[in-house]
Amino acid sequence: MQRSELDRVRDTGAGGASSSRSAGGSPSLMEARLTGAVLRAEEAQRHLGERERDLKLAHEHAMTLQSERD
Repeated sequence: MQRSELDRVRDTGAGGASSSRSAGGSPSLMEARLTGAVLRAEEAQRHLGERERDLKLAHEHAMTLQSERD
């Protein structure tokens, strides 16, 4: 999920509450679900960033080993 999408979800506010009523859920329940989804998305984004750094380091190490071998 892009950062701008997360910001837009956070800024939903009253418009989100009225749409949650029409969907049959209470505003507080829908807000809690939305908050949970945002937190999970942010955690996944952090995890992917860490994985990307790990892969870059592994690639750099592999290139170093290859250049030493050649």
